[in-house]
Amino acid sequence: MAKIIISSLSALVMALIILPCVSRAYINEIRYNIPGNDNNKEYVEIKGTSNLSGYIIGDSEANDSLALLQFIPGNFSLIVEEGFNYSGISCSIYSAGPTIGNNLGNKADAIYLYYEGALVDSVDYTGELANDNGHSLELLEGQWIESCDLGGSPGKENCPEGKPTEEITAVETGLATSMVVYESDNMKIARKAPWLVTVPTMLVIAGVVFARKKER
Repeated sequence: MAKIIISSLSALVMALIILPCVSRAYINEIRYNIPGNDNNKEYVEIKGTSNLSGYIIGDSEANDSLALLQFIPGNFSLIVEEGFNYSGISCSIYSAGPTIGNNLGNKADAIYLYYEGALVDSVDYTGELANDNGHSLELLEGQWIESCDLGGSPGKENCPEGKPTEEITAVETGLATSMVVYESDNMKIARKAPWLVTVPTMLVIAGVVFARKKER
């Protein structure tokens, strides 16, 4: 009896150690409909673990076991299709085979993540965001948004919606000659070319030059 109790306690302790680790893994990014031919270009990013041993990925029609292609310790794993070009992506990479599930739907689908047969996470998408525009679906503070960058951010932290990524300034004149504008719905960028100087700026510069010549 004592041995049975000790064994049960050991199993309970192991479960308490393992389950929190499993529960931290969740679907963090989805790229499901790439412009043009999207064969071998779709992916699902998992955040919370770099080891997907024991995990299964699936969609609304089929499930896939995962084969390790590249292991990099960290907080991300990327599930890809066969032939996916993962050069330059610094996270663990796993192949789901020719397609993820029965090929992720372009209009709508559901994605399921299992661990040892138990459902860990699931996501439904409707095709309203990141559909055939080069962006991916990214999870940010509990909400799904379009990625800030084309191609998404596989193996990296997701970009906050509407966050500018650059600002160019004319160093010689000290006057900003460009601006970055993000529309939160479509994540479009409106930016002036850095070499274009507005008419008011040209008048200011001309006035400064004229004044210096007059002083001489």
